[in-house]
Amino acid sequence: MAFFSRRTARRALIAATIVAALLVLAVWAAGAVLFPSGPPKIEQAQLQAMAKAFGGEPHVSPQRYEEWKRTSFYLPMRDGVDIAVDLWLPGPLEPGDQLPAVIFPTRYWRRWDTRFIDWGERPWAMDRLLLSHGYAVVKVDARGSGASFGTRKYPWSPDEIVDYAQLVDWIIAQPWSNGRVGADGVSYSGTASEFLAALDHPAVRAAAVEFSLFDVYRDIAFPGGVFNEWFVSQWGRFNAALDSGTVPAVIGIIGKALVRGPAPADLRWTPTGFQPLPDGGREALQQAIEDHAANVDIEDAARRVAFRDQVAGPAGASTDDFSPSVFHRRAGESRTAILSVGGWYDGAYARSALQRFMTVPSAHTCIVGAWNHGGRRNVDPFEPRDADASPSRTVQRLAVLRFFDYYLQDEGPKPPDGLSYQVMGGGAWQHADLWPPQGSTMHSYYLWAGQGLAPTPDESLDGFDAFTPDLTHGSGQNNRWRTQLGQSDVYYSGLTDGPGLLSYTSKALDMPMRIAGDPALRLFVSADRADFAVFAYLEAVDQDGQRYYITEGRLRPDCRGDGVTPRFTSDAAEPVRPGKTMEMTVPLLPVAMQVPAGYRLRVTIAGADADEFARHPSHGPVTMTVHRSAVEQSALLLPVLAPRDVTADRENRE
Repeated sequence: MAFFSRRTARRALIAATIVAALLVLAVWAAGAVLFPSGPPKIEQAQLQAMAKAFGGEPHVSPQRYEEWKRTSFYLPMRDGVDIAVDLWLPGPLEPGDQLPAVIFPTRYWRRWDTRFIDWGERPWAMDRLLLSHGYAVVKVDARGSGASFGTRKYPWSPDEIVDYAQLVDWIIAQPWSNGRVGADGVSYSGTASEFLAALDHPAVRAAAVEFSLFDVYRDIAFPGGVFNEWFVSQWGRFNAALDSGTVPAVIGIIGKALVRGPAPADLRWTPTGFQPLPDGGREALQQAIEDHAANVDIEDAARRVAFRDQVAGPAGASTDDFSPSVFHRRAGESRTAILSVGGWYDGAYARSALQRFMTVPSAHTCIVGAWNHGGRRNVDPFEPRDADASPSRTVQRLAVLRFFDYYLQDEGPKPPDGLSYQVMGGGAWQHADLWPPQGSTMHSYYLWAGQGLAPTPDESLDGFDAFTPDLTHGSGQNNRWRTQLGQSDVYYSGLTDGPGLLSYTSKALDMPMRIAGDPALRLFVSADRADFAVFAYLEAVDQDGQRYYITEGRLRPDCRGDGVTPRFTSDAAEPVRPGKTMEMTVPLLPVAMQVPAGYRLRVTIAGADADEFARHPSHGPVTMTVHRSAVEQSALLLPVLAPRDVTADRENRE
C-alpha cells in the first residue's frame, strides 16, 4: 500500500508538472499574440478608417525602424528623490539622427518584472508604433510608485508634476533628441500628461490625453456630490497592492504566478553618465517600496470630505488641488496642443473630454466614440455585447500617431481641429466646432399624472407622486463606472426593474430623434429626511418593451445651488428642510444617440445605486415626493438636433 501511495504521488507530480508546462506554454503563446515584439503593420484600410471617423488625411509618417533597445535607470530629482525611467530608443541610429520623445507617465508600474516569460521586456503596442516611426519612448514610474522612490500624499501632486518637467529637461539635453517632447497616456497617465501640458514647457509641443478625468470631484470621486464609494475603495486597494510591490488580486492567480512585481532599474544617471547598480537594482527597488509605505490612503482621505473645496486631512489637499480643470486656470494659457479622447460610457470621462475641449484653448481636437474605458469595446446599447470598438483601438492609436507626427516631427498635414463624435444607434461619426453641436436645442418633456412624459406641462394645480425608494437598488456589475477599473464592456440589465422606483414614459416617437448634448432632469421635490440623493436614468423603450440605456445622472440636494445650476462647494451648500419643496436640476451625462421612430423615452428616478455610490441617508428609509403641475413643472430637458436618419449619414460616408 505504501508503494502504491508513492507511485500515485509520483504520477500526480508528473501530471502536475506536465500541466504546469503546458500552461506556461499556452501563456507564452498568448503573450506572443498580445505582446508581439516586432513593428506593427499598418494597413491602408486602417488609415482610411481613421480619416473617415476622425476627419483629415489618411496619412501617418513612414516606418523607419524595426529594432529598439531599452535602458532602465534612476534619474535623480532636484530634491534627491530617484525616479525610475525606461528609455526606449529605435535603432540602429546613425550619427546625427535626432528624434522626438513621447513620455508615458504612470503610477501603475512602467514595466512588469515577469517570470518564465519575457512580456515585461517587450514594449507595448503604442510604444512599438511610435518606435518604428522614429520616436523615443520614455516610461516613468510616478514618484512614490513602482520602482521610484518617494511618497505620495495625493495623485498628481506638485512634486510629481515638476518631476515630469525635469525629465523633459533631461530628454532634450540628450544628443539623440530633436528638442521636442510629447506626452501620452490613458486614465491616470492621461491626466499626468495633461498636467505636463499645462506647465507650458517650451519643449512639450503635444499631449494626447486619453480616457481621463478633467474634474476630480465631478468626474470620478463625487459625481453629483455623491461619493463614488465602490470605485474609490477598489482603486485605493489596487494602488495599495501596487505600492507594496505585490500583484493586485484582480490580476488573478496566473498573473501572480507570472509577475514578480515592478521591474527594477539597473542603472543610475550621474553627471558622468550611467552607473550600474548592485544586484541589478533589486536592492534599490526594495528600498523604494519601503518609501511607499508612507503613501496616504486615498479612500480614507476621500471619506473625510463631502464638498470639492474641503481639505482631506491626511492628504492636505482638496480635489481642486489635483484637478486639471483648476490647474489650467491657475497656470494660465499653455501652447501645448492637446488631443482629447473619450468614450460615451467611460464613467463621466466623455464629459471630461468635452469640457477640456470647450474650456482649454490649446485642446484643439477632441474625439468621443461609443467606447468603454481604454477604447477597446463598442458600448452602443443597440449593438451586441462585447463587440470590438469601431474604429478599433489600433485605428485610434493611428490618430494619436498622426497628431504627434505633425507637432513633433513636422510630418504630414495638420490634424483637423474640432470635435469628432460618434452617434450611438447607428454608429455614424459627426464633426462639430463646439459642444453641444450647432443646431442642438433643449426640448422639455414634462412629468405627467399617470407617470407620463409629454411636451406640454401637466395642467393640474397640485399634482405629485410620492414613493419610498429602494435603497438597495443598483446599476449592476457592468455599469459605466466599473469599466474604469477593469476596462470591461458596459451594459445594463434590469436597471429600472423592481419596486421603489418612479418612472415616466412618453408616447411613441413619430420620427427618429437625435439627442446630442447634456440632458438634465428638472425636479420640484420634497422628502421627509434632510439627507437623500436623486438618481436619474434615461432609456429608450422599443415596441416590445426592450429598454436601451441612454445616460444617467445623480445629485445630492444640498448641492442644488440656485435650482438650475448645481454647486459643489461647502459655502454654496443649501440645507434641506424636510417636507419643503425645492427645485433642483439633476445634470445627466452628455450623450449622442439616435432613438428610432416608434420608440418611447423613459426617465426613471431612484434613490440609490447600491452597487456603486454611497447611500443617502446612511440609515433608515426616506420618502420622496416629486411635484408636477402647471406651477411646479418638473421636466426632462433633452438636447435634440433636427430630425435626421443617422443610418443615412453612415451610408453617405461609405
